[in-house]
Amino acid sequence: MKRLYFFLYFGYIALICFASYERPLYWDLCPYIALTLAYENPNIEEVHDQTYRILREKLPASKYEGLKSNQYERDMESNASHFAQQLPYYSIKSFYIFLLYLIYKIGFDPIAATLLLSILSTILISFVTAIWLRRHYTHGYAYLFSALLLTGIGLINITRESSPDALLCAILISGMYLMVQKNFLLIPIILFLVSLFIRVDALFFIIAVLGSLTFLSSPKRISKFMFFLLTSLLVILSIGLEQYFHYYGWKIHAYHSFVQFIPNPAEISVSFGIKEYLSALLLALLQIPPDALFSIVFILSIVGIQYNRIKGEKLSQYSAYSVLILVSIIAHVVVYPSSAIRYFSAQYLLLGVFFFINISALFEVYKEIHFLRPYIFKKKSQEKS
Repeated sequence: MKRLYFFLYFGYIALICFASYERPLYWDLCPYIALTLAYENPNIEEVHDQTYRILREKLPASKYEGLKSNQYERDMESNASHFAQQLPYYSIKSFYIFLLYLIYKIGFDPIAATLLLSILSTILISFVTAIWLRRHYTHGYAYLFSALLLTGIGLINITRESSPDALLCAILISGMYLMVQKNFLLIPIILFLVSLFIRVDALFFIIAVLGSLTFLSSPKRISKFMFFLLTSLLVILSIGLEQYFHYYGWKIHAYHSFVQFIPNPAEISVSFGIKEYLSALLLALLQIPPDALFSIVFILSIVGIQYNRIKGEKLSQYSAYSVLILVSIIAHVVVYPSSAIRYFSAQYLLLGVFFFINISALFEVYKEIHFLRPYIFKKKSQEKS
């Protein structure tokens, strides 16, 4: 039966990966291709022309037309200068671009490279989630709950998009597994550091995790001095990355994302005041998807379980991480007012994993359901193996 569960689970993941081939394409694909090509050619006009030539040759006409469906996208196709001004939004995700370039040099075209990297990241996410839950559940339930969680975070969407979202999720979930379940510290911190080179806004998540290690972990795994030192270094690194890649800053980014696209951000100044910010924040709150609300229910359940007379170091640890992960989500939405689930895939997945791990405590406290434990959960001796 274990093999059957294994093949069913990874058969489901394979279906997600195959389904990603029939994917909608978004304009973000264009700058990622351009930056991949720019590793070998610093001439941006030539890179611009080569990017759109590759897209015309490799894509069906309907999909290529979809990449210039509005005035902004048509301007990017015809105006190399405006196109170049968009690149700092993407070049700051330097580790993602570097991996795309490596795949491109292996022999894949740059369009396929974006898909392959997302598929590899999806496989890693699926593997880590399953082995994590298998340490607490029998194989059948571990694979079932893993599949439910991966579906809930919209795994198919982050797999089929040409973006660093799947890679970031894979890096963060792997780092948390090694830190929480394997009790490693150095390797997870290195992975979290790498995540800043995928998306700088991973800073919120990293600070939350470091905070849990410092203030909520028992025993403390990081001293207060080390916490403030690491946090300061991470903030300085984030600012340094923005300066190095000539990022336009929060105001331009916010206006471009939440008001209207700016074809020439290097040439203009914009006004994004409190009124525009509150409008964007209100819209983000109104657009919270059901998956996000479901994840919030997860964390509330975890807090409720913790206060329902259930004791134990592991439970406290999972609950502490969950609370601070939710805080990091709230902080992210406040600073970057968007509730799009793709920005929080790793956070929602972790909340779900911790929820299912904590559920096992109910079977220790409530004796009337204790008899179900051997059929669903692993024995304690197995959990430690």
